[in-house]
Amino acid sequence: EYTFGDLEYTTFEYQYYYDRGKTDAPKQKRRYISAWHLSKMKSLQGDEITFEYKLTGKRRYMTSSYQSYDKNIDNPAFTEYLAGFTSNSTYIEYEPKLLWKIKTDSEIVEFEYDSIPLQNSTSYYDRLKRIIIRRNDVNSTVVKTFEFQQSDDKSFGNIKGKQLETVYECSPVDSRANIRLYSFEYNNSQLYDGNLYLAQDHWGYYNGKDNPTLIPKQTQPWNEGYRPGNRDVNISTTQYGILKKIIYPTGGYTNFEWEQHDY
Repeated sequence: EYTFGDLEYTTFEYQYYYDRGKTDAPKQKRRYISAWHLSKMKSLQGDEITFEYKLTGKRRYMTSSYQSYDKNIDNPAFTEYLAGFTSNSTYIEYEPKLLWKIKTDSEIVEFEYDSIPLQNSTSYYDRLKRIIIRRNDVNSTVVKTFEFQQSDDKSFGNIKGKQLETVYECSPVDSRANIRLYSFEYNNSQLYDGNLYLAQDHWGYYNGKDNPTLIPKQTQPWNEGYRPGNRDVNISTTQYGILKKIIYPTGGYTNFEWEQHDY
């Protein structure tokens, strides 16, 4: 028997912005149930596994955005409608429930997280920091702990965060007995300049360009006075921050090689 008793809510929001001598359109919002979390499993013999969740507060993210620029045509009836710059942004504001504990008659598994603030924002993102396995006894005795070691702070657009570098299995009695299980290596993570939103190629990958907009240069010159963005592919910068290598507990490893789209 499975019970899905913990609900998660999301608010969908979109906003239009005009540069045509008009005011911005009002925001449109819609709140809905976006997840039904598993709260209990029960076997035919009556054994139960329960799942507990923690409500961490509201989180707000931009999920999509576009920009367009329309040129006047030689028809007065359409001049006001077509002239100017328009953008649209879509956001979700959700109330995440993070898995906090898993309980059986004999064990308890606990999950600990870090809440990392987004730059230039009042929102956060949540990152798994530690998993603790305990006996379900009077003392909640620690059996095993897994630590997720992060790199130094790096800037990724409006996220100032860290990358997962190492997973350790930790001894409950002696930190010198910690075992490194997995290690992760990345490509040129420190080279981001923080302009991920506008510095995109045609496929949305980082191209390192100081773009004022996402609208590319047109094949026919316009006299409307907007500055186009460079959406060309930059082969080197598309791989900034990408996963390069995983090292396993046995000493073996996997290297990842990436290539561009063909077009």
